[in-house]
Amino acid sequence: QTVYELHAKFGINKFVIVVPSLPVKLGTVGFITDPYVRHYFKETLGYNCDIELCEVVAMKKKNKGHNFFPSSVRDFINGSNKQKNKIYVLITNQQLLQKGKVLNNSNYDITLHGFTRPLDAIKATNPFLIIDEPHRFNREKTTYKRIVDEIQPQCIVRFGATFPSVSAGK
Repeated sequence: QTVYELHAKFGINKFVIVVPSLPVKLGTVGFITDPYVRHYFKETLGYNCDIELCEVVAMKKKNKGHNFFPSSVRDFINGSNKQKNKIYVLITNQQLLQKGKVLNNSNYDITLHGFTRPLDAIKATNPFLIIDEPHRFNREKTTYKRIVDEIQPQCIVRFGATFPSVSAGK
């Protein structure tokens, strides 16, 4: 609902969602793409827009031939800010952001709008970033630093249902 509200009130239509694991990613993808959920947000709550979900997946073993920009990133980048009824959401998991070659590779045969690296292209969209289960993204670790330093989102929203207990003074 946060994505819909930010879009309705401020016209933001580029969001990146980072989740800690593949099972959480699959659950999030299932929720966003569920026809009932889409109907609920559009018809019941009155958000007159659709979400275009772009899922970053791990690279398969490279076959001989060309090495193309990931299609999910290309679709996210090419999503227009001029379409008022469309929200573009790019979803990735912590492993792909931290160590994966999909977003960090700069050896693609064809660039996208002059960008040779997907993270640079994502940064250029000036997205809002949502972190699911933020307690699993320590601010001192590589993934969180990559989010802040390389994506440089407009805003980081941290959603979590469970948090570690913190004692006073820490």
